[in-house]
Amino acid sequence: MEFSKQQLIGFFGAFLLLIGVFLPVISAPLIGTVSLINNGKGDGMIICGLAILSFVIIALKRIKLLWLSGGISFLLLSYDLYTIASTISKTKAEVTSKLQGNPFGGLAEAMMSSIQLQYGWVILFIGCIILIITPYLQNNDKSEEVSQLNDQFQPPVIDQKNKKVVVDLFDYNEKANMDSVEMKSCPFCHELIRLTAIKCKHCNSMLE
Repeated sequence: MEFSKQQLIGFFGAFLLLIGVFLPVISAPLIGTVSLINNGKGDGMIICGLAILSFVIIALKRIKLLWLSGGISFLLLSYDLYTIASTISKTKAEVTSKLQGNPFGGLAEAMMSSIQLQYGWVILFIGCIILIITPYLQNNDKSEEVSQLNDQFQPPVIDQKNKKVVVDLFDYNEKANMDSVEMKSCPFCHELIRLTAIKCKHCNSMLE
């Protein structure tokens, strides 16, 4: 089974989205790194399901539906990133205010400062963006195919020289036909016409 370039790009985006849920999205002291799937819990399972759904959509060539799976994944990831970043910032502010003047406050602040977002977010968002733009690539492919078909079926161009040859050949054939047919002179305009003609083609006069 062969896949188009568009399908391969879509598969790559779905693959990034799928492996992204297993990559670290946050690191913290004592607990280490945490992935979005979080041992089968959280929104990571939904993202994983959307990635698998994207694989099925691409295999069935329903490329336009990637707007749905990619868009939902992007919105869900944006919400999770905003929630986690806001929680980290809020927690750091609370620890700083509560432990102000405490001899262990500096240690607590150092531990809170070590909480960082990880590269898993980058992989996840790249996968979403690829899925979202893949349907747009379909239009480009169709435009290229139409352009190629138009190039293949362009009508032949007849230059003036060839046109003149065709006209001369037509006149020659017409004269040859006239020579092989018995002719007579029109009594009104004196032009040559067929012997059996009942109307002159030159002056449109009716003949007896």
